[in-house]
Amino acid sequence: MTPRTPSPVPPEKLARRARIFTIFTAPVFAAMAFALVIFGLGNPTLLYAGLTLAALTVLLVIAAFVRSRAVRWTAFVVALVGAAVTVVSGFMTIPNDSGVAMTLLMGILPILALALFVLHNVARAAHPARA
Repeated sequence: MTPRTPSPVPPEKLARRARIFTIFTAPVFAAMAFALVIFGLGNPTLLYAGLTLAALTVLLVIAAFVRSRAVRWTAFVVALVGAAVTVVSGFMTIPNDSGVAMTLLMGILPILALALFVLHNVARAAHPARA
């Protein structure tokens, strides 16, 4: 018996799935951004990371419903600038102990990278290129 390969998902169905995924994913990222901002009131590193994550969450919702290549590039720039500001802030606010800053950044930077990854893939799935 020959193995059956699944048929490819039609672009319309993939776009609908991406939008549904966004509806459930955006509140999770928003909650993480809110938590980082609240905890970041005493620590600028967490504050900058929370603001960056909040901006990426807004861009995630926009990317799912608006077809624009500029949204993905804007998200990429926001993530890079936010990560750079967070890293600089991490090392400037805790100058005597770089280990604490590195540990903090090892938790924050993957969250920002995950948000950018999800945003990029949702944007591509929600608006497939027409041939």
